[in-house]
Order: sequence, then structure tokens, then C-alpha cells
Amino acid sequence: MYVRICDVIYHHSYQTSIRRIQSFVYRGHLAEVTVAKFSASGAYVASADKSGKLRVWAWTNEAKMIKMETQLFSGPVLDLDWAFDNQKITAVGDNGSGLCMKTVTWDTGNSMGEMVGHTKRVTTCAFRPCRPFKIMTGSEDFKTAFFTGPPFKLDHTNSSHIGFVNCVRFNADGTRAASCSSDKKIQFYDGVTGEPTEAIDNAHAGTIYSIAFNADGSKLLSVSADKTAKLWDVATRTAERTFKFTASPGVTEPEVSDMQVSCVFVKGYLDGRFVTLSLNGNLNVVDPAADDTVALSGHQGGAITCTHYSPAQNVIYTADANGCVFARELSAPNAPVCKAETTNKKSINNCVHTGAVSGLVVIDDSLVVTCGWDDKVRFGARTNGRIAYDDTVLSLPSQPRAMSVYTSAAVAGLVGIVTRDKVVFIDTANKRQCGAAPLAGFEGKCVTINSTQTQCAIGGADMKTHVFELNTSDAANVCLGAELKVIETRSAVTALAYTAAGDMLAIGDQNQQVEVYATASWDAVVRGKWVFHTSQITSLEWSASGTYLVSGALDESIYVWNVTDLKFKKHLKFAHRGGVNFASFTAAGNAAGDGAADLELVSTGSDGCVITWKVPKA
Repeated sequence: MYVRICDVIYHHSYQTSIRRIQSFVYRGHLAEVTVAKFSASGAYVASADKSGKLRVWAWTNEAKMIKMETQLFSGPVLDLDWAFDNQKITAVGDNGSGLCMKTVTWDTGNSMGEMVGHTKRVTTCAFRPCRPFKIMTGSEDFKTAFFTGPPFKLDHTNSSHIGFVNCVRFNADGTRAASCSSDKKIQFYDGVTGEPTEAIDNAHAGTIYSIAFNADGSKLLSVSADKTAKLWDVATRTAERTFKFTASPGVTEPEVSDMQVSCVFVKGYLDGRFVTLSLNGNLNVVDPAADDTVALSGHQGGAITCTHYSPAQNVIYTADANGCVFARELSAPNAPVCKAETTNKKSINNCVHTGAVSGLVVIDDSLVVTCGWDDKVRFGARTNGRIAYDDTVLSLPSQPRAMSVYTSAAVAGLVGIVTRDKVVFIDTANKRQCGAAPLAGFEGKCVTINSTQTQCAIGGADMKTHVFELNTSDAANVCLGAELKVIETRSAVTALAYTAAGDMLAIGDQNQQVEVYATASWDAVVRGKWVFHTSQITSLEWSASGTYLVSGALDESIYVWNVTDLKFKKHLKFAHRGGVNFASFTAAGNAAGDGAADLELVSTGSDGCVITWKVPKA
């Protein structure tokens, strides 16, 4: 659905090293993106997706304006490459027959000749980076093919491999080419004639998925299913170094998720920095000279479904639709992202749950508690920059909808989880269920508990908010008391939030309205005025002072409200593609208080992104 581009920039001077890692997300595609490459000039990016659509857009333009869009194939585009003159793009993919190869002009998408020559699906392609123009392709028919043009016609094929050809690449001056295959072999070619030359047999212990030449063509990098990357001297065809990767600091030996599936040298660096991609989605930025590796980790193809922000540590915890959990330090954005570890060795992505995570809370900034669509509750300890989940698993009576938490002297670390027809209480200190209560006559949608630990509010599909007394006198049997108030809304209640002082309750519903009630009298403070969202409210969070309220919704918008000035309204448009799932004031935003300083927010959404915002009060 989007392309994420990371600029890894290193600066060395006076024996110091400054590392800056920035990220940009391009949201122009409507299907899963399969490949993206910069033009030779670096001014444009060509990206293609699973639906067969190719888009060319300006990298150097601030608005990232689109130059060309065309439907290449009826199936996914598997690889593409730019010509050195920035005027042509060749792509290979699948249209059902599996024989798709096409070269088009970069600005109009016009075809530059029919390309045939393989008998099975074409998986990889490369443009020779100088004249005369040549294109090399690889296929599941075990062959490589060379094309000349334009218009591009088949020159010849080679049968040097006995397995699927996964990657073909030219060196920088076009004098040499190479291919790799599932037969564990690296084959070199004359870059002008396309004839096979030398080869490295059994280069890896597993399938070789990708190769890349360095800037001067003297080195070749290869990555494999054997979970290693190897740096080869091209002249002698010997392996100079072997690199191993692990998903997290706590793992000493590579696992299935550490298979290396792609690689590239960082353009412009002659000293050999390169990037590899692990099967689990980690980008590994390697500086061989300094023996330094930076792992860039994040949510892979899944929406962030729930979030917890810890102002004391300025850490945001996120969980996604794949069942993975992460922690990020907002005060140190360049610090590695911490991915939760589990004892489940069968999970490629180290998933905590086998379904989407629907609830996440953190107790005392050290105990992470999550529940998911697998109807389970699990626990992870955060220490020394790691989150390690144990084998404790609690079963829930049905699928959890939401989770709320508070800490009191009577019951430390009590968690409330609402399901379709029950509210379940979990004693996180002892990792056990300590109470449950049925929801009489309505279906639960969301839950929150006030800071004084006396009220539990549950939003229902019956278009009502039910506020109950909370009885914690018996720590082993927490239960709901009398129903204090029933507040009717226009539609199903989907978000709730008490102020820190517990004096107000904010309610968000499925029909885009935000309401606020005073808990002492249950009089409406705001009703019928904050109706500017155009879709379901998914998140409500108060500032520490209780003056400002931030709301997020499926309409991709975030609004900031002021309960003392009902006309105050700050609108952040298109915050997250697919919808906003969480928005909160950061520690810095809360420190701004009710003064003139700008507010600061953090938000997450269905696009898998974590974003911080500066919001002026003026």
C-alpha cells in the first residue's frame, strides 16, 4: 500500500561518527508494493505493486508529484530497473501466464518492444548501465536471457543454472554481469556479449536470493536462505567475509526469520556500506570497515491496531494486525526499535499473538500485557532495551475488544478487558484472572477505568455508555457494582477516556460525534458541537491538565479540542492512510500545559506508521 524509503546518512570527521536515520512514506499505491528503485539521476522513483501497476514519481520534489502511471500486467510486478539515461524502465512480472517482460518509456509508459524468451515466470531483470543498451533477465525456467535494442529483442539465452534464477545484476561499468539461483551458484557473464564466464559453485549453504556489485565492481555481495550475507572478491571469486544476522539482541543464533532475501550497496560509498533485508522485515545497514550493523525494524504490512504511550519514559508501545509488538523511544528517534521476543520459534515475524492484537497496556514501564484475536492474554518483561514474552497464557471467554488499566494500593496492575458479552479482570502481578462480570443486555465495544479506581465505563453497541461502580475490596474477586449512569448517544460507542483527575468522561461514537460529561453531576459539558469527524471515532486521549482532548478516527483525521473554549479546533488532515487508531499528547505536549507553548502529539494508524506532530495553540 505504500513505499517506505530510509536515508541512512553517515558523516565522519575528527574521529567522530554522526548517524542520522530518516524515513519517508509514499502512499500512492492502492495495492501491496513489490518493488521500488531510484532512477540513475536520483531524481525519480519507479515503484510497482501486486496489482501490476507502475508509478513514476519525483523524489526531489517536495510534493512527490507523479510523473507517470500505467498498468503493466494483470498480476504482480516482481522486479524493475531503470536505463542509465533515465528514459526507459524494464519490468518483469506475472499476468497469469507468468511470461511478462516489458520495457516502457519513463514518462508516457509506451512500449519499446515485445520481449519473449522464457518459458516460465520471469522473476528478475537488469539494465546494462552503458551503451550499447542490453537487458538481462532471469526466470523460473532456470535460464537467463539477454536482449538488445531498442526495440528490445531476444539475443540469446543461457542455461548455466539448474534452479530458479532469483536475481541478475550488472556492475557499474557494464563489463560484467552476474546471476544467482536456488542451486546455490553464482554465475558471471561478459557484460557486453552476455556469454557465461566464471562461476562460484555452492557459494552458500542455501538458496541465494539476491546479489549486488559495489561501486567499482571489485566486490560482489550475496545473501541467502542460510541466514548469511557474503562479500566476494570478484577477481579471485573468494569469500572475504561472512555476515550473520539475528532478529534481536537476545538471540545468539540465527533463526528462520533471519533468512536474507535481498541486498544492495549504499550508492556513493566506495568503502563498502551495504543494506540487507531479512525475512522478518528487518533492514540491516552494515559498515564492514567499522564492523557496525544498524537494524531498522518496524511493522511489516500490518496496520497498528493498538498503542500505549508511556509519558514517564517517553516510550510508545505499538502492536499490529500480524500479532507483533514493538517499543520506540520518542526522545531518541535514532535508537533501534525494540521488537518483542517470544519463545515461539515457528513464528517468522516473532509474533506474540496468532491474530491481531486488540489490547495493549504497560504496567510500571516494565510489564507489557497484550490480548489478541487468538482469545489469549500474554505477558512480556521490558528490561535493558528488550521485551521478552514468557510462556504464561490466559484464555478469554471470547474475542477481546479493548483493554483498560489502572494501579491502586488494593489491586496493583489490574487490567480490565471487554469482550462481546463480558468484562474480565486480570491480576498482572500474579498473571491470573481475578474476576469477570457479564454484560447484561448489551454488547461491549470499549472500556475505561477512572484514576480514582471507583468507576468502570463500558461503551456498548446499544448506543449507550454504561458507567458502573468498581468493587476492588477483594483483590481475588474484582467485580462490577451498581450501575451509576447510562448515557445515550447517536450510535454505538467506540471510544472512551477519563481525564487524569477523573472529573470528566469523553465519549466517541460510530457516527463521528465526540461528547464530554462531568462525572460529579453527569451533566453534558460538550454535546452536539464536536461533530467534525466524518467516520467512526477510534481514539480519545486527554492532556494531563484535562483542558485539551485529542480524537482520532477512521476518516484519517486527528482533531484537537479545548474543553474551556468549545470553538477551539485543530484539524490534522490525512494523518494516517486507512484511519487513525491512536492519538495522544506526549510528555512534551503535556508539559506545555495551558500556556502558549505548542502542543505535541504522537499518533499511529492503519498505515503502520508512528508520527509525532507539533500543533500550535494560536
